[in-house]
Amino acid sequence: MKHKFLYLTFALGLILTSCIGGQTTGRSNNPKITTFRLTNKNTKISLSDVKYNIQDANDNNGTITEKDSLPYGTNLDSLIVVATGNKLSSVKIFESKNGVKTKEHDGADSEPDTVNFSETVYIETVAEDKKTKMTYTVNIHAHRQDPNLYDWKIVNSEPFNTSGIMQEKVVLNGGNAFVWLIKTASGISAYSSSDNGKTWQQKTVTGLPNDIDLQYTLKAKDGLYIAKQENLYKSTDGLSWQSYLAGQKVNNALFEINGEIFGINSTERKVYKMAGNLWQEVAIKTTSGRLPEDFPVSGASVWTDISANGIAKVYIAGGEDKNSKLLNTVWLSTDGAYWIKLDNSSTSLFSPRKGATIFQYDNTLMLVGGQNASGLITSKYHIVSPDYGITWAEPASNVALPSPMFAPRYDAQIIVKDKRIYIFGGQTSAGTFKREVWTGAKSILLWKK
Repeated sequence: MKHKFLYLTFALGLILTSCIGGQTTGRSNNPKITTFRLTNKNTKISLSDVKYNIQDANDNNGTITEKDSLPYGTNLDSLIVVATGNKLSSVKIFESKNGVKTKEHDGADSEPDTVNFSETVYIETVAEDKKTKMTYTVNIHAHRQDPNLYDWKIVNSEPFNTSGIMQEKVVLNGGNAFVWLIKTASGISAYSSSDNGKTWQQKTVTGLPNDIDLQYTLKAKDGLYIAKQENLYKSTDGLSWQSYLAGQKVNNALFEINGEIFGINSTERKVYKMAGNLWQEVAIKTTSGRLPEDFPVSGASVWTDISANGIAKVYIAGGEDKNSKLLNTVWLSTDGAYWIKLDNSSTSLFSPRKGATIFQYDNTLMLVGGQNASGLITSKYHIVSPDYGITWAEPASNVALPSPMFAPRYDAQIIVKDKRIYIFGGQTSAGTFKREVWTGAKSILLWKK
């Protein structure tokens, strides 16, 4: 009986010892990294928004990569690692050269060294139980090109050799091709490009009178429009045009807001909206019921686009008023009835000009070219407004049109297509029409295709 008691006591001791050994006194056996981030000693380049993928390939190996490359200008050879897990007993970081581990860093150091991520980095973790281990392979990259850089280049230095040009207008037709309308003393002709301006084919234009004003040709959802007094001309391809009487005289600033087409009679300072095939007068929200006295009547640039808050707006920039005074204003409207003027009450606005071209790109308004009282604008001929026309300034060097390759001009034609800006033609100080096509795009927008 005594021997049986001793045996039972010994067996119970073994069971208790075995259970205690399996739990390792309650310490975690999880060596996984749950959070990972990098910090930069260069405080001008923040890495706080960078996200990382932590993948556990199996029980002993994992990988860490960035979801998007680190910001342009980040020095990969001097980054600080912050890697944490559930009560890890140690975190060792190893730099490498040609696949061989070299310099070792203590990831738990309260004042950690910078780590060189120019090549693969390895992180070895040990769980709280000091037995379970895991190795992570870390590969980090940084953008080698400035994401905010605008890549400007010439597409075609002489797409055609037509001479005697009196007026031009470039539009995007229903087939997504560029159509370059040319007005000469002999009439209206055109060139078309379906490869984004690289090559051009001469085309015949029908249905437009020789004295038509091409300046305010409108690209709308359902086609192209040009107004001439009571006549309105429409086309789907920019080559074949049909006319019909629209009932009112419209000679200025055709634009489209939310699918509705508007036109302006600059002489009477009235705005009309297309209803069916007839112009219907818009009740302008001013005391007189007409556009203000200092509203542009000629030489202004018109652009309609969607702002960052999703609201369609039309912008009318520069030009001359009824007294031939040059303007440095931007007028904007969301409905054609209520107009807001941004004028020269701030020194941040641009100098008075006509023949400039306004357009929107990447939620920023830009203004290119123009003429002032002395002639061609050669200084600050490319300006930008990050706040939709409230303030204007010259763009940063990584945005600006390249000088002197891109020569100053006025009445340039600009189209934004597939995240790219296309600039066509324009006139020089001598009034000569430039026959060239430029394109530019913000790098990061092209990366997101």
